[in-house]
Amino acid sequence: MSPQEFYNTYVADRRKFEAPGYIVEQFPHLLCFTPTDKSREGLVTFASLAPKRYERQIYDQIRYFELVGVGFEWKVYEFDQPADLVTRLEAHGFRIGDTEALVACPLHSVPPPLV
Repeated sequence: MSPQEFYNTYVADRRKFEAPGYIVEQFPHLLCFTPTDKSREGLVTFASLAPKRYERQIYDQIRYFELVGVGFEWKVYEFDQPADLVTRLEAHGFRIGDTEALVACPLHSVPPPLV
C-alpha cells in the first residue's frame, strides 16, 4: 500500500469515528470536531480545501471557533491540500507544533506477545 493509499484509508476510517464529547461535522473539504464542553479544544483535520477558496475556508474555521468560544488545533497531514497549508496557517497566526508521525504495520507481521 502506498503512503497516499494508506492516508486515504486512514481518512475514510476517521470519518466514521465518533468522538464522545465532540460534535463531529463532516464537510467535503475537512473534518471538524467541536467540543461540547468549552474547557476542551476543537480540532480541524483532513483538509482538502478548494482552489481559489483556501483563505476563505481557513478564515471560516477561525471565525467558527471564535463564535463557539473555544480554541482549536488544525492538524495538517502531508497529503492535505493545499500543499502549503502549514505556511498559510502560520500567516493566520497558528503556532506550528512538533512534527508527529503516524505509523502502521500489517497485522500479520506483528510478533506475538512476549508474556
